[in-house]
Amino acid sequence: MKNLSKLRLINLILINFICSSCASIINKKVQKVNIHSNYPYTIFQGTEKLNINLDTTQIEILRSKKKLKFDVLIQDSLHSVFIKPHISPLISLNLFPSVLGIFGFVVDAISYKSRDYPKNIYIYQSNNKAYYLPFKKEKLELKNNIKITPLRIFDFSGPTIELSYERKLNNRYSIQFLYGQIFNFDEKRDRLFYSSELKTTGNRKGLEIKYYLEKTAPIGTYISLDFNRLNSNSDRIMRFNKSLNDSLYSRDNNIYQDSILVNRKTNRLNLKFGYQMIQKNTTFDIFIGTGIKFRNVTHYNKLEPKDFLYVPRHGSFDTSINRPGKWATGNLALNFKIGLAF
Repeated sequence: MKNLSKLRLINLILINFICSSCASIINKKVQKVNIHSNYPYTIFQGTEKLNINLDTTQIEILRSKKKLKFDVLIQDSLHSVFIKPHISPLISLNLFPSVLGIFGFVVDAISYKSRDYPKNIYIYQSNNKAYYLPFKKEKLELKNNIKITPLRIFDFSGPTIELSYERKLNNRYSIQFLYGQIFNFDEKRDRLFYSSELKTTGNRKGLEIKYYLEKTAPIGTYISLDFNRLNSNSDRIMRFNKSLNDSLYSRDNNIYQDSILVNRKTNRLNLKFGYQMIQKNTTFDIFIGTGIKFRNVTHYNKLEPKDFLYVPRHGSFDTSINRPGKWATGNLALNFKIGLAF
């Protein structure tokens, strides 16, 4: 049994080593890339001369941490094109649950074999100059995007159908408009929520300015400033504390239920970081960001306006977002959109 345990331990250590510094072990020294062009070119990569036709040309290049340089010959003049390498996805295999995975990240961070160049390289000519794009130039001509946010159907403010329209302004900027409609629903809440929501209506409106870092709008990495406003009305049954100034109610018997209307106005301002890609006119937009939200909650149709909302000792999400008053708090924006580009 001891020998068997030792053998298992040795096997586990070997697996850990194999799953460490994965990019450096699995990746080869050379990488195959496809060069596409809108015009026949003569390209020099180092001392190697390449004749690029309108069709795809595949070549092998050495991996490196440095930018890949091509010298493109246009009308007897050389124009340099530089292409940045990116971190190989294989480095993520170092997340294998092992202490040795930490060393794998270190090894891959040092090794040149942990870098990849884009598999497809598009070189174009404009005004007798050459430039590089990581995708087909035609995608830059797509100026309109209509998108939905699928996860809004599970929004805490109420199931929402949200539609976005993004319009490209230039290669750096685009503007995005948002509208979401909360639809009526009936829902029975657990007693832990200390309330029942009978019906919710409302809408969300927003405006977002996107700045694409690599002048490739509407594709690529971007940062954006997003402002949106939620206005909702909920018919709810909530618990209230009877004012202790009324001697008819004791401290142990001052809680009652009341059917009220809750109006919530929430303004959010977010700074977001995202990436948008387009595949066959289908748009995928994923983003994360942080910001601040200003909430204004008002209760209407209360039986006793002077009484206050009952909050349990252990707290409640429902009472926290529906307590009356004005306040500001932090906000996390994490979501994705899918849609159609045209």
